Amino acid sequence: MATHESLPSKKHLPFGGARAINNHVIEEFIRYSHTPDMMDMIRSPHIVANFLSKYHRWLQASELNTFNGFDSFKHLRYSNGTTEIFDKWYLRHHGRRLRMFRGEYMYHLATHKNLGLPYEWLENGPLDSNDHIIISMPFADNGGMRPETMNILDSAAILSVPVLIDAAYLGTTKGLVFDFGHPAIDTVSVSLSKTFPVAHARIGMRLCRKDVDDGLDIHHKTEYENRWGAALGALLLSSYGIDYNAITFGEWHKIRCMEMDIMPSHSVLFGLGGSDYEQYNRGGLYNRLYLGGLYEIR
Repeated sequence: MATHESLPSKKHLPFGGARAINNHVIEEFIRYSHTPDMMDMIRSPHIVANFLSKYHRWLQASELNTFNGFDSFKHLRYSNGTTEIFDKWYLRHHGRRLRMFRGEYMYHLATHKNLGLPYEWLENGPLDSNDHIIISMPFADNGGMRPETMNILDSAAILSVPVLIDAAYLGTTKGLVFDFGHPAIDTVSVSLSKTFPVAHARIGMRLCRKDVDDGLDIHHKTEYENRWGAALGALLLSSYGIDYNAITFGEWHKIRCMEMDIMPSHSVLFGLGGSDYEQYNRGGLYNRLYLGGLYEIR
Protein backbone atom coordinates (compact mmCIF):
# COMPACT_ATOMS: atom_id res chain seq x y z
CA MET A 1 0.00 0.00 0.00
CA ALA A 2 1.23 3.48 -0.81
CA THR A 3 1.95 5.85 2.06
CA HIS A 4 2.79 9.52 2.23
CA GLU A 5 6.45 8.60 2.86
CA SER A 6 6.68 7.38 -0.74
CA LEU A 7 5.68 10.79 -2.09
CA PRO A 8 8.13 13.60 -2.96
CA SER A 9 8.17 15.35 0.43
CA LYS A 10 10.99 17.85 0.89
CA LYS A 11 10.52 18.67 4.56
CA HIS A 12 13.91 17.21 5.44
CA LEU A 13 15.69 19.83 3.30
CA PRO A 14 16.66 23.28 4.63
CA PHE A 15 14.15 25.04 2.37
CA GLY A 16 11.64 22.20 2.04
CA GLY A 17 8.02 22.01 3.13
CA ALA A 18 5.57 24.88 3.51
CA ARG A 19 4.02 26.53 6.55
CA ALA A 20 3.04 29.91 7.89
CA ILE A 21 5.81 32.25 9.01
CA ASN A 22 6.33 32.01 12.77
CA ASN A 23 5.82 35.74 13.14
CA HIS A 24 6.50 36.80 16.75
CA VAL A 25 4.22 39.84 16.31
CA ILE A 26 1.25 37.58 15.54
CA GLU A 27 2.19 35.14 18.28
CA GLU A 28 2.39 37.91 20.90
CA PHE A 29 -0.89 39.38 19.67
CA ILE A 30 -2.62 36.04 20.17
CA ARG A 31 -0.95 35.47 23.53
CA TYR A 32 -1.94 38.80 25.06
CA SER A 33 -5.16 39.71 23.27
CA HIS A 34 -8.31 39.85 25.37
CA THR A 35 -10.18 36.97 23.80
CA PRO A 36 -13.53 35.80 25.17
CA ASP A 37 -13.62 33.18 27.88
CA MET A 38 -13.32 29.68 26.43
CA MET A 39 -16.70 28.58 27.77
CA ASP A 40 -18.29 31.76 26.44
CA MET A 41 -16.95 30.84 23.00
CA ILE A 42 -18.33 27.32 23.20
CA ARG A 43 -21.77 28.59 24.16
CA SER A 44 -22.02 31.47 21.71
CA PRO A 45 -24.17 30.64 18.63
CA HIS A 46 -22.92 33.72 16.79
CA ILE A 47 -19.15 33.19 16.74
CA VAL A 48 -19.05 31.02 13.62
CA ALA A 49 -21.37 33.27 11.61
CA ASN A 50 -19.22 36.27 12.58
CA PHE A 51 -16.08 34.45 11.45
CA LEU A 52 -17.55 33.40 8.10
CA SER A 53 -18.77 36.90 7.33
CA LYS A 54 -15.41 38.46 8.23
CA TYR A 55 -13.49 35.89 6.19
CA HIS A 56 -15.68 36.46 3.11
CA ARG A 57 -15.05 40.23 3.26
CA TRP A 58 -11.33 39.73 4.03
CA LEU A 59 -10.83 37.69 0.86
CA GLN A 60 -12.17 40.56 -1.25
CA ALA A 61 -10.11 43.34 0.36
CA SER A 62 -6.69 42.88 -1.28
CA GLU A 63 -5.02 45.94 -2.77
CA LEU A 64 -1.98 43.97 -3.98
CA ASN A 65 -3.93 41.30 -5.91
CA THR A 66 -7.07 41.37 -8.05
CA PHE A 67 -9.48 38.68 -6.87
CA ASN A 68 -13.03 38.68 -8.21
CA GLY A 69 -16.04 36.42 -8.03
CA PHE A 70 -16.32 35.61 -4.33
CA ASP A 71 -19.89 36.92 -4.32
CA SER A 72 -20.79 33.92 -6.53
CA PHE A 73 -20.63 31.74 -3.42
CA LYS A 74 -23.54 32.12 -1.01
CA HIS A 75 -22.97 29.00 1.07
CA LEU A 76 -20.12 29.58 3.53
CA ARG A 77 -19.17 26.80 5.92
CA TYR A 78 -16.58 26.49 8.68
CA SER A 79 -14.06 23.73 8.06
CA ASN A 80 -11.13 22.33 10.01
CA GLY A 81 -8.53 23.68 7.59
CA THR A 82 -8.79 22.95 3.88
CA THR A 83 -8.16 19.23 4.34
CA GLU A 84 -11.63 18.54 5.71
CA ILE A 85 -13.06 20.17 2.58
CA PHE A 86 -11.03 17.83 0.38
CA ASP A 87 -12.38 14.77 2.15
CA LYS A 88 -15.95 15.95 1.57
CA TRP A 89 -15.13 16.67 -2.08
CA TYR A 90 -13.68 13.19 -2.64
CA LEU A 91 -16.80 11.63 -1.15
CA ARG A 92 -19.16 13.79 -3.16
CA HIS A 93 -17.39 12.89 -6.42
CA HIS A 94 -16.38 9.32 -5.60
CA GLY A 95 -17.69 8.02 -8.94
CA ARG A 96 -15.44 10.37 -10.92
CA ARG A 97 -11.71 10.43 -11.69
CA LEU A 98 -9.62 13.11 -9.97
CA ARG A 99 -7.52 15.32 -12.23
CA MET A 100 -4.74 17.50 -10.81
CA PHE A 101 -1.38 18.95 -11.78
CA ARG A 102 1.89 17.42 -10.67
CA GLY A 103 3.23 19.28 -7.67
CA GLU A 104 -0.14 19.67 -5.95
CA TYR A 105 -0.72 19.14 -2.24
CA MET A 106 0.54 15.62 -1.49
CA TYR A 107 -2.63 14.75 0.47
CA HIS A 108 -4.59 14.25 -2.76
CA LEU A 109 -2.15 11.76 -4.19
CA ALA A 110 -1.63 9.92 -0.89
CA THR A 111 -5.36 9.53 -0.30
CA HIS A 112 -6.10 8.34 -3.81
CA LYS A 113 -3.21 5.87 -3.83
CA ASN A 114 -4.02 4.46 -0.42
CA LEU A 115 -7.75 4.05 -1.13
CA GLY A 116 -7.37 2.89 -4.72
CA LEU A 117 -9.31 5.87 -6.08
CA PRO A 118 -8.89 6.81 -9.75
CA TYR A 119 -6.76 9.82 -10.63
CA GLU A 120 -4.74 11.16 -13.53
CA TRP A 121 -2.41 14.12 -14.00
CA LEU A 122 -3.87 17.02 -15.94
CA GLU A 123 -0.66 17.10 -17.99
CA ASN A 124 -1.34 13.59 -19.33
CA GLY A 125 -4.35 14.24 -21.52
CA PRO A 126 -7.64 16.05 -22.14
CA LEU A 127 -10.52 16.13 -19.71
CA ASP A 128 -13.24 13.53 -19.68
CA SER A 129 -16.83 14.34 -18.72
CA ASN A 130 -16.50 11.89 -15.79
CA ASP A 131 -13.57 13.76 -14.22
CA HIS A 132 -13.45 16.13 -11.28
CA ILE A 133 -10.64 18.64 -10.76
CA ILE A 134 -8.68 20.13 -7.89
CA ILE A 135 -6.40 23.05 -8.73
CA SER A 136 -4.62 25.21 -6.19
CA MET A 137 -4.57 28.95 -6.84
CA PRO A 138 -2.15 30.19 -5.65
CA PHE A 139 -0.58 27.04 -7.07
CA ALA A 140 1.06 24.89 -4.40
CA ASP A 141 4.16 24.27 -6.51
CA ASN A 142 5.01 27.87 -7.41
CA GLY A 143 2.95 30.22 -5.22
CA GLY A 144 1.38 31.77 -8.31
CA MET A 145 -0.74 30.21 -11.03
CA ARG A 146 -0.20 27.44 -13.54
CA PRO A 147 -0.40 29.08 -16.99
CA GLU A 148 -2.82 26.37 -18.22
CA THR A 149 -5.35 27.03 -15.47
CA MET A 150 -7.78 29.21 -17.43
CA ASN A 151 -7.83 26.80 -20.40
CA ILE A 152 -8.55 23.94 -18.02
CA LEU A 153 -11.40 25.88 -16.43
CA ASP A 154 -12.90 26.76 -19.84
CA SER A 155 -12.79 23.11 -20.90
CA ALA A 156 -14.30 22.02 -17.58
CA ALA A 157 -17.19 24.47 -18.06
CA ILE A 158 -17.94 23.03 -21.50
CA LEU A 159 -17.89 19.43 -20.21
CA SER A 160 -19.67 20.21 -16.89
CA VAL A 161 -16.67 18.88 -14.97
CA PRO A 162 -16.79 20.13 -11.35
CA VAL A 163 -13.78 22.11 -10.10
CA LEU A 164 -12.53 22.82 -6.60
CA ILE A 165 -10.06 25.69 -6.22
CA ASP A 166 -7.71 25.23 -3.26
CA ALA A 167 -6.84 28.80 -2.22
CA ALA A 168 -4.90 27.91 0.93
CA TYR A 169 -2.09 30.36 0.10
CA LEU A 170 -4.30 33.44 -0.15
CA GLY A 171 -2.96 35.89 2.39
CA THR A 172 0.66 35.41 1.29
CA THR A 173 0.66 36.83 -2.25
CA LYS A 174 1.02 39.94 -4.37
CA GLY A 175 0.47 40.59 -8.07
CA LEU A 176 -2.06 37.83 -8.77
CA VAL A 177 -5.20 38.23 -10.87
CA PHE A 178 -7.93 35.59 -10.72
CA ASP A 179 -11.69 35.31 -11.15
CA PHE A 180 -13.02 32.84 -8.59
CA GLY A 181 -16.46 33.28 -10.13
CA HIS A 182 -15.54 31.34 -13.30
CA PRO A 183 -18.58 29.15 -14.10
CA ALA A 184 -16.59 25.92 -13.86
CA ILE A 185 -15.67 26.56 -10.22
CA ASP A 186 -18.09 24.81 -7.88
CA THR A 187 -16.18 25.17 -4.60
CA VAL A 188 -13.33 27.21 -3.11
CA SER A 189 -11.39 26.17 -0.01
CA VAL A 190 -9.46 28.63 2.14
CA SER A 191 -7.57 28.38 5.42
CA LEU A 192 -5.52 30.54 7.78
CA SER A 193 -2.94 27.77 8.25
CA LYS A 194 -0.44 29.28 5.78
CA THR A 195 -1.29 32.91 6.56
CA PHE A 196 -0.79 32.95 10.33
CA PRO A 197 1.01 30.52 12.71
CA VAL A 198 -2.25 28.84 13.76
CA ALA A 199 -2.25 25.67 11.67
CA HIS A 200 -3.10 23.47 14.65
CA ALA A 201 -6.21 25.52 15.42
CA ARG A 202 -7.67 24.20 12.11
CA ILE A 203 -9.30 27.44 10.89
CA GLY A 204 -10.79 27.18 7.40
CA MET A 205 -13.82 27.98 5.28
CA ARG A 206 -15.57 26.40 2.31
CA LEU A 207 -17.29 28.59 -0.25
CA CYS A 208 -19.83 26.66 -2.32
CA ARG A 209 -22.39 27.66 -4.94
CA LYS A 210 -25.09 25.47 -3.44
CA ASP A 211 -26.05 23.61 -0.29
CA VAL A 212 -25.02 20.02 -1.00
CA ASP A 213 -26.25 18.80 2.40
CA ASP A 214 -23.00 16.97 3.15
CA GLY A 215 -21.17 16.82 6.48
CA LEU A 216 -20.08 20.47 6.47
CA ASP A 217 -23.57 21.68 5.61
CA ILE A 218 -25.08 19.48 8.31
CA HIS A 219 -22.55 20.70 10.89
CA HIS A 220 -23.45 24.27 9.96
CA LYS A 221 -27.21 23.72 10.25
CA THR A 222 -26.88 21.97 13.59
CA GLU A 223 -24.26 24.46 14.92
CA TYR A 224 -21.82 21.59 15.47
CA GLU A 225 -18.68 23.54 14.57
CA ASN A 226 -15.29 24.52 15.96
CA ARG A 227 -16.15 27.70 17.85
CA TRP A 228 -12.71 28.13 19.39
CA GLY A 229 -11.11 28.14 15.94
CA ALA A 230 -13.78 30.52 14.65
CA ALA A 231 -13.23 32.96 17.52
CA LEU A 232 -9.46 33.00 16.99
CA GLY A 233 -9.92 33.33 13.24
CA ALA A 234 -12.30 36.28 13.60
CA LEU A 235 -9.84 38.01 15.93
CA LEU A 236 -6.99 37.66 13.44
CA LEU A 237 -9.10 38.69 10.44
CA SER A 238 -10.23 41.83 12.27
CA SER A 239 -6.65 42.79 13.07
CA TYR A 240 -4.57 41.80 10.03
CA GLY A 241 -5.60 42.29 6.40
CA ILE A 242 -5.16 39.89 3.51
CA ASP A 243 -2.08 41.83 2.31
CA TYR A 244 -0.34 41.83 5.71
CA ASN A 245 2.27 39.17 4.88
CA ALA A 246 3.08 40.60 1.45
CA ILE A 247 3.54 44.08 2.94
CA THR A 248 5.48 42.94 6.01
CA PHE A 249 7.82 40.48 4.29
CA GLY A 250 7.82 41.73 0.69
CA GLU A 251 11.20 43.46 0.82
CA TRP A 252 12.80 40.59 2.70
CA HIS A 253 11.42 38.25 0.06
CA LYS A 254 13.11 40.25 -2.73
CA ILE A 255 16.41 40.42 -0.87
CA ARG A 256 16.52 36.72 -0.01
CA CYS A 257 15.72 35.74 -3.60
CA MET A 258 18.49 38.02 -4.90
CA GLU A 259 20.97 36.62 -2.39
CA MET A 260 20.14 33.05 -3.36
CA ASP A 261 19.93 33.83 -7.10
CA ILE A 262 16.41 32.42 -7.38
CA MET A 263 13.18 33.72 -8.88
CA PRO A 264 10.70 35.35 -6.49
CA SER A 265 7.28 33.72 -6.34
CA HIS A 266 4.01 35.64 -6.14
CA SER A 267 3.88 34.23 -2.59
CA VAL A 268 6.36 35.64 -0.08
CA LEU A 269 6.69 32.11 1.29
CA PHE A 270 8.50 30.80 -1.77
CA GLY A 271 11.32 31.27 -4.21
CA LEU A 272 11.80 29.24 -7.39
CA GLY A 273 15.23 27.78 -7.95
CA GLY A 274 17.06 26.80 -11.12
CA SER A 275 19.09 23.69 -11.84
CA ASP A 276 21.17 24.13 -8.67
CA TYR A 277 18.04 23.39 -6.64
CA GLU A 278 16.68 20.29 -8.36
CA GLN A 279 16.55 18.45 -5.04
CA TYR A 280 13.55 20.67 -4.21
CA ASN A 281 11.51 19.50 -7.18
CA ARG A 282 8.21 17.99 -6.00
CA GLY A 283 7.42 16.14 -9.21
CA GLY A 284 6.23 19.15 -11.20
CA LEU A 285 7.76 21.98 -13.21
CA TYR A 286 9.23 23.96 -10.34
CA ASN A 287 11.98 23.76 -7.75
CA ARG A 288 10.06 25.36 -4.87
CA LEU A 289 12.02 26.68 -1.90
CA TYR A 290 10.28 27.68 1.33
CA LEU A 291 11.78 30.98 2.54
CA GLY A 292 9.54 31.81 5.50
CA GLY A 293 12.06 30.59 8.03
CA LEU A 294 14.53 33.26 6.87
CA TYR A 295 12.17 36.02 8.02
CA GLU A 296 11.76 34.74 11.57
CA ILE A 297 13.49 37.05 14.05
CA ARG A 298 13.33 36.65 17.80
